[in-house]
Amino acid sequence: MSVQSILAPLIQNQIFTDEETAVRELVHSYIQRQIERLRGEIQTLEDKYGMGYEQFDAYLRERSQLLVSDFLTSEERHLLGQAVMEGEEDWLEWKAQRELLDSWLDLL
Repeated sequence: MSVQSILAPLIQNQIFTDEETAVRELVHSYIQRQIERLRGEIQTLEDKYGMGYEQFDAYLRERSQLLVSDFLTSEERHLLGQAVMEGEEDWLEWKAQRELLDSWLDLL
């Protein structure tokens, strides 16, 4: 199936005026959906932690520093270690989503 055969019914039914317009608007719509999806995922992480990415990055660094300090009992260190690991997973996902969002915004 060719691009032309896919676009032909859309042009014949006057949904789009020509192939170039159809492709342009369809790609633009796709990019917009990707941006909205990523913004939603980022918002979910902001809601989960009650802060933005930069604040979370600093918060996670502080917790990691505390983890290697001598201020914690072994049980506290174990619990904090688990929390830091979960936080690092979310941090990595958050960072990737922000980078993808920036890429999609650049395409827009």
